[in-house]
Formats: sequence, C-alpha cells, structure tokens
Amino acid sequence: MLERLAESFSKCLRSGSSADAALDDYLTATNSRAVGLWRQVDDELQVIGFRGHPTMPADVVEGFAAATRVVSLQQTGLGIVKAAISQQPTVALLAASGGTLAGSASWLERFASVQSLAVPIIRNGRVRGVLALSTAYPFGPDHAAWILTTRLADRLAADIA
Repeated sequence: MLERLAESFSKCLRSGSSADAALDDYLTATNSRAVGLWRQVDDELQVIGFRGHPTMPADVVEGFAAATRVVSLQQTGLGIVKAAISQQPTVALLAASGGTLAGSASWLERFASVQSLAVPIIRNGRVRGVLALSTAYPFGPDHAAWILTTRLADRLAADIA
C-alpha cells in the first residue's frame, strides 16, 4: 500500500498534475473522513489537494477547501500549522474544541470526525509541506493509519517542492 500511494503522489508532485486520485486512494486506505496535502511556501501553507469522504456534504468539503487554500503559519489553531511549526506529528481531537487546536476541532465536527493527524513533510531539516487526515475513529502511533501517514510523509519529502 505504501509503495503504491507514494508512487501515485510522486507522479502528481513531479508533474504538477492533480493529486485527487492519490488523495482518494489515501482516503480509502486509511478509512478517513477527509485527507489533504499542503506545500509550505515561506510563511504559509498552500493546498495541493483536499478530499472529503463521498458522504460528506459538498458545502463542508468546499468550505474547508476554500478556508485552507492558503493558510498563514500564524493560524496556530489548525493542526496543519502546528505540525509545520513544531516539525512533529500533531493530533487534534473533537473533544478538545476549547483547546489550542480549536480551529481543527471545529472542522472535525463538520467532518463527522473525532480526530485528525497532521504530519510535516521534512527534507534537509526544513518543512516542505504537511500531510493530514481526519477519521471517525480514535487512533494512536501504533495504528495502521498513523504508521502509513508518517511513512508516506517521509516518502513525499523527495518530491514536494
């Protein structure tokens, strides 16, 4: 699974083509509610692609895509930003809606998710992007979705500009 996903993402990143098919495969492989990939450019994250579960309302998918098309690294209430700044995987929980990742928690509710994981994509000690997913189930570092996401982020480091 990792090899197939990494190759699919790599082709998109190298050619500049849409990452939708790769994101759809990643969504399915992790049984997620939503997945996304962002490139870091200076002090912001720019979306490469975002996909919601087929049952997710279109207005939620479109709203999130619009809200995260370009994200300032000052928006520290989002897990993708915290992951980029800390250079560490970042978890947001629906139950923590009043916590430091309140922005992520509010989207989790709209996604019908309970947790998200954002993983920085690092090359030569510098964050190049962030890979993220949200799920309707809780999971930790020993879960297949976490392992796949962290390994995939490592593999994408060579291709993300």
